[in-house]
Amino acid sequence: MKTLVAILLCVFSSAGHSEESLSPEAGQDWTLVTTDRGFLKKPEYPGVGGMTTDLLAIFKDKLWMVKWDFHWNSYSSTNGLRWSKEGEDLDMSRMLVVPVGYAVIAFKDKLWKIGGADQDGSASGACIYSSADGVAWSEAVHKPAFGDTAGYAKLVVHNGELWYFGSPAAITTQNDDVWNSQDGLTWTKVGAVPTVSGRTRKGYVVASFNGKLWIIGGMTGSMWGVGDCHNDVWSSEDGKTWTQATEKAAFGNRAASGSVVAGGKLWLFGGIEGSNDSDKLKDVWNSSDAVHWARVTDDAPFEGAVSALSYRSKLWVFGKNVWRSE
Repeated sequence: MKTLVAILLCVFSSAGHSEESLSPEAGQDWTLVTTDRGFLKKPEYPGVGGMTTDLLAIFKDKLWMVKWDFHWNSYSSTNGLRWSKEGEDLDMSRMLVVPVGYAVIAFKDKLWKIGGADQDGSASGACIYSSADGVAWSEAVHKPAFGDTAGYAKLVVHNGELWYFGSPAAITTQNDDVWNSQDGLTWTKVGAVPTVSGRTRKGYVVASFNGKLWIIGGMTGSMWGVGDCHNDVWSSEDGKTWTQATEKAAFGNRAASGSVVAGGKLWLFGGIEGSNDSDKLKDVWNSSDAVHWARVTDDAPFEGAVSALSYRSKLWVFGKNVWRSE
């Protein structure tokens, strides 16, 4: 159980900006796109074993996934069901044997993969890889300024820059740093993620929304699941100075939630509120200001740690299964 929760807290939900409109019923009704049982039946959904990282991105009007299948492979899809293997046996050799917690994002007309750790939470090489087509990948930075990561990598594009939220090797004792870059190559340390009464925060949501950076919820305590979840919300215009927008948001305590910006609102999907299997959340919330939140449904078909995207004017949630909301 401890290992499971550790991996769940490596679900890094970074909500980017989207101009796509959504139907008024978005988030209420969900259609099952595919299940994880297609894992061995390529080109069905490659699957993520029910525990995801931000290994998904939208690039060149396709869904993309960079995934470890005992080798590094990249996949693309236009419908979330049929996935094509684009890059095979990619040379990302510094990553450890069972990597978790890395993040993939589209930035400056390229796909980028940053961060990650071994399954036991130990630090790994933080080499930055990029691709102009999703097929051919190269090492962009061998030793980035933020150093080796310990699995907690969150990426978001904000004000035309790439922002990295992540922890150094001492993952159980040190809070996450905030870095940014104009090109994905040269990085500047800007500040640090706000703590909870001095305690380290992990498994939180990062978003670029309404012209600000936002940090939402997360868990404090040991990364092995002995800790407390929170529902505070913070904002910053520069990544250095953080202001608490609300101490107790309506969505309740949670960590490892999926998140996306779509239809002029910030959305939250599922997550966990504790360290037990019974603490998996299956609700959906949204907000037009990140302070006042409305529950869309408390009976979503997915639960626990998930990743979310807005693609072709629909909400998508990826976990053990793939779900779509019109």
